[in-house]
Amino acid sequence: MSETKNQASSYRWVILGAFMLISVVIQIQWLTHAPIARAAAVYYKGQFNPASIFNIDMLAMMYMLIYLVMSIPASYFIDTWGIRLGVGLGAILTAIGAGIKGMYGASFLAVMTGQVFLAIAQPFILNAVTAVSVRWFPIKERALAAGLASLAQYVGIVIAMVITPMLIVSSPSNPAYGQGIDHMLRIYGIITVMSSFLVLILIRERPAVLPSEESYERFAFGKGFKHILGLRDMLITIILFTVGLGIFNAVSSMVDAIAANLGVQDSNGLIGGLMLVGGIIGAIVIPALSDYTRRRKLFLVICLAGMVPGIAGLAFAAKLTGGVGVHPVAAYHLALTSGFI
Repeated sequence: MSETKNQASSYRWVILGAFMLISVVIQIQWLTHAPIARAAAVYYKGQFNPASIFNIDMLAMMYMLIYLVMSIPASYFIDTWGIRLGVGLGAILTAIGAGIKGMYGASFLAVMTGQVFLAIAQPFILNAVTAVSVRWFPIKERALAAGLASLAQYVGIVIAMVITPMLIVSSPSNPAYGQGIDHMLRIYGIITVMSSFLVLILIRERPAVLPSEESYERFAFGKGFKHILGLRDMLITIILFTVGLGIFNAVSSMVDAIAANLGVQDSNGLIGGLMLVGGIIGAIVIPALSDYTRRRKLFLVICLAGMVPGIAGLAFAAKLTGGVGVHPVAAYHLALTSGFI
C-alpha cells in the first residue's frame, strides 16, 4: 500500500523495536558484574589488584567515564552522518565488545577490554533517541517513542540486576561461590551479538515520506550546542539531570557493595532490581500526576527532595542500627522506596 503525504510509515515501529533491542543489551552489558561484584572478586582473584582503580567496580564505572569523553563526538557523528551510520557503528562496537567478553569471560583483562568497546558504543546508541523519534514519528507519538526507548534501558538494567545472579553461584556459603561467570558472559554475549546484527539489518535512516508537516530550523552542530548552553532553563535542567543521573549511575554501579553494607549476604541483585522496579513505578506515577496538575517544577522539587533521605537511608542505615546491618526485608523495602523517588 502506497503512503500518502505525511502518513507515518508503519516501519517506524520496526525501527523503534530495533533501537529498543540494542538499548536493552547495551545496558545489560553495562551492569553485568555490578550485582555480583563480591562473587566476581572471588572468581577473578589474583587477576587484578583490589586496591587499584582497575577492579570489579571499574567495569561499570568505565561506562560513565568513557561516556563523558565520547558523548559529544557521538552526538556530532549522529547529527552529521545520520542514525543508520551512528547506531550501526554502535551496534558493531557492541558486538565486538560482547564477543570478547563472551569468548574470554574467565580473563579479567579480556573482560575489561570488551567493556571498553561497549562503553564507546553506548553514546552512539543512547544519544540517537531524539533523532530516531523526530525522523520516524509524528509529533503526537514522539513522547511515546522516547518513553519506550527509555523503558528499554530500564528493562536491560533490571535483567542485569535480577537474572545475572541466577546464572552464577551467588551464595557465599557455597564452596563454588562465583563460579559460572564465564558461562553467564557467554550467554549474554550470544544474545548481544545476535541483537547487534539484527539491528544492522533493520535500521534505516528515514522514511520515504516525512511523518509530520512541521518545519524547523536546523542549526549547525556547534551553533546548536552554543544555543542550548545559552538557555537558562536548559542549564538548570542539565544540572538537575547531572545530579540525579549521577547518583543513579553511582548507586547502580556499586549496588553489591551497598547490599553488603545493608547486611545482605548473597549477591542476589535484589537491591538493584527493587530500586529499578521502584523507579519504573515512579516513572509512571509522577509524570501522570504532573500531566494531571500541569505542573513541572513542583514535581522536580519533590523528586529531588525525596532523593536525599532515600540515598541517606541506603548509605547510613547500617550505622544507625549499630553496625549490625539491616534485615534483608527492610533493606529491600528501603531500596524499593528509594527507587520510586
